[in-house]
Parts: sequence; C-alpha cells; structure tokens
Amino acid sequence: MIGKEIFPKLRSKFISNTNKIRLCILFTEIKEVFRTFDINIAIERLNRLIEKSNEIPRVINKFIQKIEDDFERLTLFMRDGFVSRTTNPIENYYRTTMPDSIKRIFKTTHGVLNYLDIRRNYWIDNISKNI
Repeated sequence: MIGKEIFPKLRSKFISNTNKIRLCILFTEIKEVFRTFDINIAIERLNRLIEKSNEIPRVINKFIQKIEDDFERLTLFMRDGFVSRTTNPIENYYRTTMPDSIKRIFKTTHGVLNYLDIRRNYWIDNISKNI
C-alpha cells in the first residue's frame, strides 16, 4: 500500500537523489516495524517513527498515522500464535490469490468464523438440496 505511492516518486526526475534515498530509508524503517515477532520491539520502532514525524515528508507521515490507528490489527500475528503473518497459507489452500477485502477477513478469528458460517449456510441452502 505504501509502495504504490512511493515508487512513482522514486522514478520521478523532479525529486533529487538525496530525497529519493531518504524516502527509501524511511520506507525501510516502516517495514522494520513489522519484521519482528516481539510486540515490544514493534511498539518501540513505531514510537521512534512517530517522534521523527515532523521531519518526515507528508507522503510517508500519513501512512505512519494509518499504522498508528490500526496498530492492534496489524500486529495481531505477534500476540496470537494462530494468526498468520501473511495470507499465503490460506491462498495456498484455495489455490488462488484473493482480493484484499477477503484477505482482511481471514486475519481475525471473528472474521474467519463469520465467513465459515456464511459458507455453511450457503452450502445447506443451495448445494445440499441437490445431493
């Protein structure tokens, strides 16, 4: 999500090379927040980014604000061992890449149970009658 806005700026001829390098470093620092399984380290890294928020360009600062707002959901895999970091196991099971809206459903226990309940009801109403 961040890359879609940053990569065009990195290809731009109107931005200096020093600013491009700075954007890359900040982008890497944001990714580093989620490259750990320890919630305390992730909180510490996010706090460091928030402290530097007045120095950070507006493009990246709005993403840091979004991460801060959704931090609990984004770091659920660190607190709950049953939540996968990515949706790759689910996609491998269904043998297809899913849209982002369905991927978000599978990231919480409530979402998965809700989805399975809807699929069970659909199967009972439509498919079991044909058997």
